[in-house]
Amino acid sequence: NSSIVSIVIPDNIVTGDVVLKDMPNLTTVTLRNNITLSADAFSGCPAFEKLIFSDAVTAIPDNYLINNTVVKEIVLGSNVETIGVSAFENCTALENINLSNVSEIGSKAFYSCTSLYAVQLGDKIETINESVFEGCSSLSELTLGENLKVIGNSAFSSATNLQVVHFPEGLQTIGDSAFMISGLQSVLIPDSVKTIGDMAFCYTISSKYFQLGKGLEYVGSMAFYGAFNTVFVVPKEVTG
Repeated sequence: NSSIVSIVIPDNIVTGDVVLKDMPNLTTVTLRNNITLSADAFSGCPAFEKLIFSDAVTAIPDNYLINNTVVKEIVLGSNVETIGVSAFENCTALENINLSNVSEIGSKAFYSCTSLYAVQLGDKIETINESVFEGCSSLSELTLGENLKVIGNSAFSSATNLQVVHFPEGLQTIGDSAFMISGLQSVLIPDSVKTIGDMAFCYTISSKYFQLGKGLEYVGSMAFYGAFNTVFVVPKEVTG
């Protein structure tokens, strides 16, 4: 096993847990289908970095790789459109993933991926579901797609290193606790946003500036609670 550097799991293996352990020089594994990986996949593989899903894979199942502490990078094939609920929850070594071709991400898909620092979301995503990136405390580079309509409850809660987000025009809803305890410093809410949920920006204690959009119709309870020393700009069109 010591000489193996990369492995390709062929598409004719379709059932059962794949056990990949104790390969000290293994750096890359390519999957040609979404075969189930064992819970301790890649343990004893200190050089391992990259898990690649080929273009043959179209969906990542629910609970696919939970609590993994080894995988640093996940590369999705161009045909992966769906990532299931809690698919990569608590993958604490994961640092980077490009989701530009994905159209749906299940709740808690990347919950508590504490090393994840860069996320790229594409134009196919209209909704970021509940708690997708909650607890991603290293997240500092975030790209949102132009067709995003809804940021769900707690989607980026406790993303304490997230200082800047460029919200696209067309966004309509920012859910409850969506950015609670985040590191946001300056926030420009587009005019398209109609609803900001309860505690949406609660305890963004690093914030300096909030500009609300003209189309805002509802602001939830404690939406900006704890945003001390923050300048708020409220358009005259926003009343109540």
